[in-house]
Amino acid sequence: MVKKKKKGLFSRLIKWCLIVLLLLVIGAVAVPYVFRDQIIDMARTEANANLNARVDWDSFDVSLISTFPDFGLEINGFQIDGIDNFAGVQLVAIEKLSLSLDLWKTISGEEFEIHSVGLLRPKINVLVLHDGTANYDIAKASGDSIHNEEVDSTQAAPLKLVVSEYFIREADIIYDDHPGGIYAELKNFSHEGAGDFAEEIFDLKTKTTADGITYRMDGVTYARKVKTDITCNVNMNMLENRYTFDDDNDFNFNALGLQFYGWLQLLEDGMDMDVNFNTKKTTFSSILSMVPGAYVPDFGDVKTDGKFDLKGAAKGKLKGDILPQFDLALAIENAYFQYPDLPAKVEHINVLAKVSHPEGSDMDRMLVDVPKLQLDFLENKIDVNTRVEQPLSDPNIASHLNAYLDLAELSKAFPLGEGVDYNGIITTNITLEGRMSSIEQERYDEFKALGSLIVDSMKYHSGDLAYDVMLDRMEFNFTPSNLELASLDAMIGTSDLQANGTIDNYMGYVLKDELLHGTFNLTSNKFDLNELMASPEGASPEVTGDTEKSSESEQPAMDSASGVVRVPENVDFTLNTTFKRLVYDSILIDNLSGKILAKEGVASLKNLRMDVFDGSVTLNGMYATHHKEAPEMNLTYDVSNLDIGKTAHYVNSVEKLAPIAKSCRGAFSTTLSMKGQLDQNMEPVYNSLTGKGDLFVQNVYVEKFEPLNKLAQTLKIDRLSKQNFKDVKLFYEFKDGNVHVKPFDIKMGKMDVNIGGKTAFTQEIDYDLKMQVPSSELGGLLEKGAAALDKLASANGLNLSAGDKIPEVIKVNAKLGGTVTEPKIVTDFVRSEGKSVVGSVVEAGIDKAKEELSKQADDLLAKAREEADRILATGKKEAERIRSEGKKQADALRAKQREEAEKIRKKAYDAADAEVEKISNPLKKIAAREAAKLAKKAADKKFTQAEDATDKQANKLEDVANRTANETEELAKKQADKVLAAAQKESDQRLKN
Repeated sequence: MVKKKKKGLFSRLIKWCLIVLLLLVIGAVAVPYVFRDQIIDMARTEANANLNARVDWDSFDVSLISTFPDFGLEINGFQIDGIDNFAGVQLVAIEKLSLSLDLWKTISGEEFEIHSVGLLRPKINVLVLHDGTANYDIAKASGDSIHNEEVDSTQAAPLKLVVSEYFIREADIIYDDHPGGIYAELKNFSHEGAGDFAEEIFDLKTKTTADGITYRMDGVTYARKVKTDITCNVNMNMLENRYTFDDDNDFNFNALGLQFYGWLQLLEDGMDMDVNFNTKKTTFSSILSMVPGAYVPDFGDVKTDGKFDLKGAAKGKLKGDILPQFDLALAIENAYFQYPDLPAKVEHINVLAKVSHPEGSDMDRMLVDVPKLQLDFLENKIDVNTRVEQPLSDPNIASHLNAYLDLAELSKAFPLGEGVDYNGIITTNITLEGRMSSIEQERYDEFKALGSLIVDSMKYHSGDLAYDVMLDRMEFNFTPSNLELASLDAMIGTSDLQANGTIDNYMGYVLKDELLHGTFNLTSNKFDLNELMASPEGASPEVTGDTEKSSESEQPAMDSASGVVRVPENVDFTLNTTFKRLVYDSILIDNLSGKILAKEGVASLKNLRMDVFDGSVTLNGMYATHHKEAPEMNLTYDVSNLDIGKTAHYVNSVEKLAPIAKSCRGAFSTTLSMKGQLDQNMEPVYNSLTGKGDLFVQNVYVEKFEPLNKLAQTLKIDRLSKQNFKDVKLFYEFKDGNVHVKPFDIKMGKMDVNIGGKTAFTQEIDYDLKMQVPSSELGGLLEKGAAALDKLASANGLNLSAGDKIPEVIKVNAKLGGTVTEPKIVTDFVRSEGKSVVGSVVEAGIDKAKEELSKQADDLLAKAREEADRILATGKKEAERIRSEGKKQADALRAKQREEAEKIRKKAYDAADAEVEKISNPLKKIAAREAAKLAKKAADKKFTQAEDATDKQANKLEDVANRTANETEELAKKQADKVLAAAQKESDQRLKN
């Protein structure tokens, strides 16, 4: 046998290398598919176990060749959709999510170690509702997770992040925080970073771009579509927690370029730092581009010149209350700008501003100094300087403002936007100098506060409003003690508004956020709230949670979006209102007058009276918004002669409280006290309501009311379905989600009925009816028990065939249940098959002998009641005449005295103004103006005193009239009681004999 010759070593190496390479190629193709299902199952299991949301994706791809030696994973069309309160709101939508994982650890199944992660074109929409609920809070509580159940720990391997690079490309991100009043948006945002995070010291290189950054807070836009380009490289020293920024880091916001450098070091109890920034470009266009609304698409064509410098630094420790030393300085010198296609330029712009603070915990050492802020355009000028020392303990202020603005010329120098138009003149000359303590301790002579702000003939038109705003004149006067609104005469759409008043402690409010006090008098001939709340023609409402619509919305996240009207907590205002007509929804309110007090989140109503629904309403009580999600109310109503149908039609809560109202025609009066909570639409939370009241209806017609129809059907008395009720008075109470009605008597046709029970706010009803029914009304129902009646009548000495009759009145008790729309009635007459009627026959046998005497007594009492009613009606009519005449005399006195006092005040005003006009010397003119203000205040004081004196006289007239009217009614009542008592005595005597 010939021995086979061995191949050479090199040949064998080549052979095994080819085999290994082939196995690797096969593995590269096979591994992704081997572990694909395991990874997908792990991802789905983890997501569904730990998230309160719907997670889905279009495809899930794995690969090895393109990412070797790592294992590649791509998720396409990944999305997270909200559920429950966020149904229809998409939290995340990512076109592609890329991951690279350690191959060998993936194969071993020990863990999934992620080396890189990337997001392509993600859309992220973060939404926080008014109650604080956020759509990103989707992680289940530990008790909800399936991992609390006994699950085999080998089913899914843990995830571990060892990222060396990451990226987000072409992202659109929205953060909409309603309770915080914050709206932020990143448009076409990209960010990527690379560094060896596994090392303890490494360099992190990042690049960030965005086509637009928008940020609003409490309705104020701080940044609008700011174009951003940032290159930031940081040396990451993880051993010392020290992060050093390269000197060539580049931050660009619109045309503003900043250089940022220095270092930060994290300490156990704080942070140490030495960071600086400064502008790279010193042209004025850099800072102009950051003004919201100034950076227009053709900003590059804006003509501009002038020097600009912005720099800042922070050095030292940030530890507890200790702050590092920081300085911020801005300087603009002899700058101007002119927009393309606009005829005028804004020039002579000079600004010097500095904010500084030494290292330490005493923020009172901070200094804010703006020695110069000037600009001119056409004939308009603004000149401001301000300095504030000791801003926390006792602000020392020195501020001067001089300005003249012709609003009609704004469009010649500024791009106002499509559909925006102004005109009018604003002039101001204000000086504030002194310490805050001088005002707090009422040493007004030590604080200089002089000047005025006047707006004349101003008109504002904008496509954002459905109406124009016109100020005929508005004048504010500044004094150390208060800010006086001398006059305001405005037209807001078709609504007119006049106002005057004072604001106290305005400096404490501005500098220390103290309570702002004020008293205002508001008057209007017509105020149309529908017009003021209307959206501009063609405008679409804001859709919360819709990324595309919300991204361009300029509406702030406010409580008004929910319908809750919030009362400010840092004001103490008294509003004296007199509105001849107020229009709200389809409701016309006339002669609205009274006081509204707003203080620390509570609005108090004092004798707020209005004519509405053909009657009048007087309101007292309070409305509080300390709890934004559940405003509270505690109100007392005095309602007189309101039309029932109109009230039920326009006031939704009436149908809940009294379902019968929509079936009524007539008027009602009530006194009602009620407290409880309101929902986000300002509707009552009915289960929270408690209160009580009384109701009086003089004459009301009811039809198409299902419980009444059901009663008519049950008793087979068709006339009961339509009723005319007179002089109904009842008492009711709210509690436990029900309106409880105390038993009251009512006349239904020929029947006397006593009714009592409750109506649930969910429309279930539960009432007891005790009826005295004339037998002649029952018709066919009596035939049902005829045989039993004959037998029982004979046993009781009655012979029906011989002419003896069953009683004229039969007692019937009924139970009314079910709901308002589907009532159910059960009577003892029907249930007992004539038992109640039989009982009445027995009673008839016993009372037959007394029947004639009883009839005579009843006739006597009936005549006495008629006479008593006549006496009462006459007395009431006379009392009303006396009251009406007294009120008429009082109102006439008030009107006459007010007219005379107004003439005297106007004469004093005119005399004071005339004295000012006589003086030409500027210094003397200032003194004359101050003297004129004192004279006017003295005239106002006399006017108020005259008003108070007149009110006392008028109130005395009304009191006398009311006392006389009450005495008249009381006398009539005594006479009526005397007539009834005499008749009752004679009736009792006849029956006794």
